[in-house]
Amino acid sequence: VSTQSTGLKNMFSRNFLPTTLSANYKGNLVKNIFLRSYSWFGSKDEKSGAEFFQSGEEASLKDKVYDIRFTNIKPEYWDEYNELNKSASAYRSEKSKCLGFWRTSIGENNTQVVHIWEYDNYAHQVKVRTEIDQDQVWQKDYVKNLRKMIREQSNVLVHSFPFWPVKDNFPKEGVYELRHYRLHPGKVWIWQEYWKRGLQVRAKYSTPVGAWYTELGELNTVWHMWHYKDLEDRKSKRAMAWSQQKAWTENLELTLPLVQRMRASILEPL
Repeated sequence: VSTQSTGLKNMFSRNFLPTTLSANYKGNLVKNIFLRSYSWFGSKDEKSGAEFFQSGEEASLKDKVYDIRFTNIKPEYWDEYNELNKSASAYRSEKSKCLGFWRTSIGENNTQVVHIWEYDNYAHQVKVRTEIDQDQVWQKDYVKNLRKMIREQSNVLVHSFPFWPVKDNFPKEGVYELRHYRLHPGKVWIWQEYWKRGLQVRAKYSTPVGAWYTELGELNTVWHMWHYKDLEDRKSKRAMAWSQQKAWTENLELTLPLVQRMRASILEPL
């Protein structure tokens, strides 16, 4: 075994994990992370990182591109924006699939809107964006009127994690929680290994909508979205996961050291 892989194994040794974790839980995580780490550094006995992401279902998921867009509307234009969007959303959705459209109620200003658009791959994303830019009806009837209403816009292009397929249909009722974590550089795939296990426990209590990692935008960032009936439902289900599932709390102990900062927003469907 190379000196490099030996160093990785030592770095992930059980002595470096939280002391409250069970021995079996530590052992299984160390073994899995070590094998994945070794494969990324070229072991002949394991798939390389590129081969891993190009196999079967994982390759199909990796091809999908999601555009998470944030638009802050000037408060005085909020009602006008809503009317404009009602007439434009169906037209725009003919170009590519809109997974959801929300207003932020907690976490940012309450005239922020969030869209998530799905594309088959980067070529599809470029094709659609080019068509929109050249669409005279869209530019005249929508973009021209929209410009005066916008205070700020931003977006990120993301891929979904293979272990957490994005739902096809997002309910129009209830509330959504969008969480994003900025991780230490190079820690996204380690976070993935922990969360593959933790999600099996957490999903017993609330509906996971999707999880993504940033490809273009703020790097080393992961996103995950949850659906609840209301904020009381969110509170009770999170409390149950914390109190009844030791595996979930152990998972959080492992992931927290990977995180630089965390943010959560509550979104209401529009």
